[in-house]
Amino acid sequence: MEDERARIAGILDDLEYHRAFDVEGRLEGAIRIERDALEAGAADLHMRGRLVEADMRLRTGQATEAALLARDVNQWALENGPPSLLARSHVVLSSIFESVGDSASGLDHALRALELLDDETPERTRGSFLIRLADALSVAGSLDAARQRYRDAEQVFVAIGDVERQISVLNNLAYTESEGGEAKRAWDVAEEMRRLAETSQFPLSPPLLDTLARAYVGVGDHERAAIALEAGLQALGTLGNVEADTPAGLLLTLAEVQRDQGHLEAAQETLDRCRAICDERDLGVFGVEVVRVQAELHAAAGRFEQAYQTHRVFHAETQRLNSVRREANARTRQALFETTEARHEAAHFRDQARTDALTGLPNRRFLDEEIPRCLAEVTAGRPLVVAIVDADHFKRVNDTLSHEVGDRVICELARVLEGALPTTEEDASLRPRFVARLGGEEFLVVLPGLQSPAGTRALKHVCTAVAHHAWQPLVGDIPVTVSIGATAARPRDTPSTLLARADLSLYAAKAAGRNRVIVDERPAG
Repeated sequence: MEDERARIAGILDDLEYHRAFDVEGRLEGAIRIERDALEAGAADLHMRGRLVEADMRLRTGQATEAALLARDVNQWALENGPPSLLARSHVVLSSIFESVGDSASGLDHALRALELLDDETPERTRGSFLIRLADALSVAGSLDAARQRYRDAEQVFVAIGDVERQISVLNNLAYTESEGGEAKRAWDVAEEMRRLAETSQFPLSPPLLDTLARAYVGVGDHERAAIALEAGLQALGTLGNVEADTPAGLLLTLAEVQRDQGHLEAAQETLDRCRAICDERDLGVFGVEVVRVQAELHAAAGRFEQAYQTHRVFHAETQRLNSVRREANARTRQALFETTEARHEAAHFRDQARTDALTGLPNRRFLDEEIPRCLAEVTAGRPLVVAIVDADHFKRVNDTLSHEVGDRVICELARVLEGALPTTEEDASLRPRFVARLGGEEFLVVLPGLQSPAGTRALKHVCTAVAHHAWQPLVGDIPVTVSIGATAARPRDTPSTLLARADLSLYAAKAAGRNRVIVDERPAG
């Protein structure tokens, strides 16, 4: 079993690290490894696989599917851990929100991911998360902050000797500078990337060569831009497509470069190749860009009527594409919203089902879940005292004043009981001490971490607090006191045996005159 876990974890490490290469192949690999993890009973590795699947689906344009997967993993990790999986889910969610135009949420998730890292986090992971934060900052318009985070990430990878990720950082930074209109900065960083790749003999992938070409175009060096793009197209044969639209992006940029160089026939041939790929792979975004470049080619060749008519087509297609994008983004946002709301609603109804409607205290259903957990700790050596609290002569309140006043007294009694409980501040590892309503005028007090003597003192304080409370505004001269029957839990107790002993003690307190505490002191039999 351990060997199988190690095998699956190793494959996931590779899928997560090389996430920008051969996306379709990695999507298939993620789905396969999810099945393997399920068969091995490794829920955490199964969720890691689902997160890789979400990342790959986002990269192939399936944002809604990616959002649902990532939300599921995020919720599972929130409830079950480990923190590393939760952190990685925030990274993927950051990219998803960014893809649908919600840069604020993208930045928020990137920050949450970094906050979850600790001293045990591998430096490679830390550096990758810094890249995501830098990307999110750049999209949010905080270029100076983005530059700083990119350089911070670069230093992490320099320290561990990870040239591949150093180059990835420089690529993202160069792209950010280019998109921000900083042509000279983009060129400087792109050249830094090229020199590092050259000295380390690291082959630049097609997207990296496209970034290099864009930087050259920005400073008017079309010749070197064309060389970089041709190299990128050649690299597709050995490195494969990073994403489905990689070759279309290279060809489109090359057609623009050739147009600007005056090589109009070559530009038209390149654009036709790009159009064919867009049709074959249904690349709507690049298909619209092909129409734009075609209009510009017509204008460059003096075919102004054709340029005008093609530009009108481009304008109409842009509007149609924007509408499709808005609808797709709305579906993704709705999926994210509905998933979150459904969980919130489920949590709300779960809490509601375990809460007494009148007092807001936990109810018997809550106790059915919580008492076994407390008893499990008793078996492990932790003490526990429980007590049944019953309001004395409560029928007199209802009969004399009304059931409405009786309900108000029950609510006030709940508040007094809670306020009189000793806290667990001295030991943060303890379960919280609490009061629950059993029904009518009966309550249960649960005191983890207390032996019988300390529990008795705490319960006597509760009894006194009730007797000395200012009840006159509610009930006038009618006294409000409680009888309390308590017992210390024993290692072999069940919830039934525990509560039965407390109930016997309560009966003894009532028989002894009420307004008192009786604790079962009998040894375990």
